[in-house]
Amino acid sequence: DTEDGGYKKTLDGVLYTYSPEGRLISEESDGGSIYYSYAEDGSIAKKKTASESEVIEEFYINGTLTKTLYSENGEVIRELYPLESGEFEEIRYLDGKPSYRILYDRDGKRVKEIVKL
Repeated sequence: DTEDGGYKKTLDGVLYTYSPEGRLISEESDGGSIYYSYAEDGSIAKKKTASESEVIEEFYINGTLTKTLYSENGEVIRELYPLESGEFEEIRYLDGKPSYRILYDRDGKRVKEIVKL
């Protein structure tokens, strides 16, 4: 049990931590950790995946992914946004500054446009 009334369990080398309400708060293993935050309505608000050198943060509104940040060694290297059209927009950073805007098609694989910022 945790101090706040939640609980922990280990399965296949992964330590899972749950809130008193039964929501998954974290997954920890030798390969890294994943942390979850929730909105008042219980829907996921943020998922943070961390390894030794990379951090990926996913932000949600009403359970829908709105932004993903990719960081290496504490510096944002790119942001990814799903658009209402179903396409994806990516902002690439160089030396800590936005440098390129890349537009991908709906499958997120084909580049439709690259703009230097």
